[in-house]
Amino acid sequence: METSKLWSSIEINANLLDVEVHILGYAFDIKHCRMKPYLQQPTFGKAYQLFHLIYNT
Repeated sequence: METSKLWSSIEINANLLDVEVHILGYAFDIKHCRMKPYLQQPTFGKAYQLFHLIYNT
């Protein structure tokens, strides 16, 4: 009998041209340094802008 696997997942909300977008991530390394800001707290201000998120990850 095969057992189920549990995958890490996250939803990151960001602003793109004044529209809120939701970025879904699955099966990522939760210990990777680039994921820490998004796992610790909601993003606000500059970090909430999608362009900032794309260019800093």
